[in-house]
Amino acid sequence: MFLHLRYILALVIIASILPLQAQRVTVSKEMSIRNDFAYDIIGKVDENILLYRDKGNEKVVEVFDINMKHLYDREIILEDNRVDIYCIVPQDTAFTIIYGYRQKRLYNMRARKYNSSGTMIDSVTFLKDIDNFRIESFQFEISEDRSKTLLFSSRKNDLFYTYVIDNDEMRVLWRKESKLIGFDVRKDFRGVVLSNLGEVNALFEIDNSKYDRDNHKMILLGLDSSDGLYENVFTFENKLTVDLEMAYDNKNRRIILAGLVSDESEFDATGYFYLSTPVATLEPETKIKDFDFDLNFLGELYGKKLSKKKRLNDFVTRDLVIRNDGGFLLFTEMNKEYYRRSSFNGGARLNSGFNGGGRGWVDIYNEDIIVFSVHPDNTEHWKKILYKKQFSQDDGGIFSSYFLFKTPSRIRLIYNDEIKRNNTVSEYVLDPLGNFERNSLLSTEYQNLKLRFKDALQVSSSILLVPSERNFKLSLVKIEY
Repeated sequence: MFLHLRYILALVIIASILPLQAQRVTVSKEMSIRNDFAYDIIGKVDENILLYRDKGNEKVVEVFDINMKHLYDREIILEDNRVDIYCIVPQDTAFTIIYGYRQKRLYNMRARKYNSSGTMIDSVTFLKDIDNFRIESFQFEISEDRSKTLLFSSRKNDLFYTYVIDNDEMRVLWRKESKLIGFDVRKDFRGVVLSNLGEVNALFEIDNSKYDRDNHKMILLGLDSSDGLYENVFTFENKLTVDLEMAYDNKNRRIILAGLVSDESEFDATGYFYLSTPVATLEPETKIKDFDFDLNFLGELYGKKLSKKKRLNDFVTRDLVIRNDGGFLLFTEMNKEYYRRSSFNGGARLNSGFNGGGRGWVDIYNEDIIVFSVHPDNTEHWKKILYKKQFSQDDGGIFSSYFLFKTPSRIRLIYNDEIKRNNTVSEYVLDPLGNFERNSLLSTEYQNLKLRFKDALQVSSSILLVPSERNFKLSLVKIEY
C-alpha cells in the first residue's frame, strides 16, 4: 500500500512540472553563487551552452551540452585578477572576451577568443602600455550580426571615445576621440546603435525640461572610419520626451526613433512619437511629429479610473523591434516604484537604540504593456494593450517585466504571472496584424525555480535560456518550442 501511494505521489509531482502547452523545459544543475560577483549567459556556442561566472579572484566558464547536462567548468586565466571585462561577444563557434587592465600607470586593452569548450584559440592586443590613459571604463554595443563590437566612453563633459572592433578578424577597425561642444556628453547621452558595417550613431538630448522646453532638441551624431562626423538635429513642437528607444535597420539602412512625449513633465505621457528614415536622406534639422493619445484608447486601459489629466502614468519604453518591411513595433510597459518608510522605525523610536534613520521598503509594480506598430511610411498600423499585473518588494524588480522572444512570424512576450515562490509562467503571442492570444506556458510549483525573464537570452528561433535564482543558487532553464 505504501509503494502504491508513493507511485501516485510521484505521478502528481511529475505532472506539476510538465509545461502546460507543447513546450519542452529542461533545467540544469544548481550552482551556488553566494560568493560570485556576477554571471553572464554566453549562450549557444557550437553545440554547447556556456555560462560565464565572475568569482572575484577566479573567472570560470561553465560548459553544458544541448540537453543542459553539466560537462565541466573551465577557468579563464587573464593577466591580472583586477582586469575590467568590458564585454563577452558570442558567435556561432566561438566567443570573445574584450577587457582592459593597468600595470602601474600603463593601460592595456586585449581580446581573447575561446572555442565552445572554453579553450583559448586566439588573442590580440589592441592597446599596449599606454601612459596616462584616463578612461575609467567602457560601455559596449554589439552589431545585429555580431560581427562588430563598439566600445564607447566619455571623459569630463565633452570628450566621446569610440572603438569599433571587427570580431571575426580580431582587430580595431577604427577609433576616435571626438570633442563635442554645446552639451554634456555624459548627462545628455541617450543611446547608441552600431550597424553591421561598423557605423556608429549616438543620440544626445538637450534641455528636456519644462523650464527649457523651447530649446529642447536631440542631436544624432554619426561616426565612421572617415575623419569627420555628421550631425542631425531633431526638434519637437513644444513637447518633452518621457522615454525613448533607438534602433538601426541594417536591411533598409534606416535610423528609427520612437518614444513617449508629454506637454508638461518628463514623467507622464500625453502622446507618443516616432521617426523612421534612411540615414542617407536625413536633413540637417528635422521636426518630429507627435500624436496625442485619444480618450477611447486611454479608457480601454484605465476604464473608470481615467483621470481628467488624460495621460499615461508611469509608462516606460522597453523594446523596439524592426519589421521585415522596414516598419517597427514599440513596446512600452507600466513601471512604478513606491518608496515607503515603516512608522515603527520612524521618529517615535529615534532614541530607543534602534536605527534612527529608519528602514525603507520599495514596492515595485510592473503591469500592462502597450504595443505600437508603425508602417515604413511612418503611419500607424495598430496599437494593442496586453494586460498583466506584477508586484514585488525590495528585489529590484529582477523577476518582473517580460522577455521578448522573436520569430519570423510571431512575437512572444513571456513573463511571470506573479512574483512568488510557486508561480505560473504565461505568454502573449502576437501576429503581424496585432492579433494576440494569451497562453499559460508552465508552472514552477515544486520545482524550486524563480525565473529572471528580464535577463533571459534567445539562442535560436525555438530556444530560450532563462536564469533561475533562488536562495543564492543559480540554474539555467531551457525552454524549447
